[in-house]
Amino acid sequence: MHVQVRKRLVERLTCLWPGLPGLWWDANWVGLVVAFAFAGLLNFLLLASFIWSRPLASPYLFLGWGFAGLFWAVATGEAIRSHRGRSAGSKGLADEALFLQAQREYLRCHWFKAEQLLLAMLDSHPADADARLMLATLYRRTNRPNLAGRELDLLRRSNGYDKWQTEIEQEDLLLDELPRDEESADDSQPANAA
Repeated sequence: MHVQVRKRLVERLTCLWPGLPGLWWDANWVGLVVAFAFAGLLNFLLLASFIWSRPLASPYLFLGWGFAGLFWAVATGEAIRSHRGRSAGSKGLADEALFLQAQREYLRCHWFKAEQLLLAMLDSHPADADARLMLATLYRRTNRPNLAGRELDLLRRSNGYDKWQTEIEQEDLLLDELPRDEESADDSQPANAA
C-alpha cells in the first residue's frame, strides 16, 4: 500500500515538468523533445535575466517569461488531464490481485478457472490488454482458435497493442498451426477444468 501511494505521488510530481510524464511513463520521444525545449527556454531566460551583463530588452524578457509560464501551464494541465485518464483506465489493487490469481490458475493449467477470472476482468475493464492477451493464449491452448483470433483482433484495436506486438505476432504464428474450420472445436464451450 505504501508503495502504491509513493508511486502516485511520483506520477503527480512528473506532471510539473513539461514533457516528463510522456518521457518517464510512456518512453515517448515527443516527451523528450518537449522536456528539452522547456529546459532550454528556462535556461535561456535565467541567463538573460540574472547572468548576462547585457540583458535582453525588458519587453522581450517579459514576453519570454510570459511564454515560458504559458508553456508550463498548458503542458502541466495536459499532463494532469492525461494522468487522470490513465489512472481512471488503469487497474486497481483488486484488479491486479485478480489478474495474478488468473495467472496462477493459467500456469497450473486450470483453464476453466483462469478463463472465468479473465472474463470477469474484461467485463469490468474491456481495454485491459494484459488480460485479453492471456485469454487469447488460453483459447489457443484449449484448441479454440476462432475465439483466440477474435481476442487478438480486439487486442490489435486497443491502446495496449504496441506493448504486446511481439507476443501477438507469436500468437498469430501459433494459431496458424491450428485447424480453424467451424468443426475443429466448439468455441462456445468453456475450457474443461484441469
